[in-house]
Amino acid sequence: MKKHKNRFKQYEEISDEFSSEWRKLDLLVPSNLKMLDSLLDLKLETLLKDFMWRLSYMVASGTDEQCEAARDYFLACGYGKDLYSEAQLLQIFRELDAKKQFWPDVDDEVITPVQEELHYLWSHMHMEYWFAKWKGRRGRSKF
Repeated sequence: MKKHKNRFKQYEEISDEFSSEWRKLDLLVPSNLKMLDSLLDLKLETLLKDFMWRLSYMVASGTDEQCEAARDYFLACGYGKDLYSEAQLLQIFRELDAKKQFWPDVDDEVITPVQEELHYLWSHMHMEYWFAKWKGRRGRSKF
């Protein structure tokens, strides 16, 4: 029997460029934010983590309304507008949201380990494609 080469082996481990990572940051925290955090018994780390995960439309990152509010704030600040048109930025966020919608339900008992592995492979392949597509469009205001 002929053995087939695994065409997808390169996607078994996701590149560091496409994976979440821990970073140490030195930030100047405004005094008003420190006081708000204290009054509300909120940790600054929680506030920043929640915003980052909701902005990036990661799985289990909050409600649709929370993700949209983070996106709207990001766009209102004008981030990325020198590299992409408003329509392109909205499309980027729509595509991140669409990927989140394809994530399997962790409580789904019918998903097999093979199906789960295939999903991770697809996810890794798709994010590399997605990133390269949008990186190639930087500075071009037309689709």
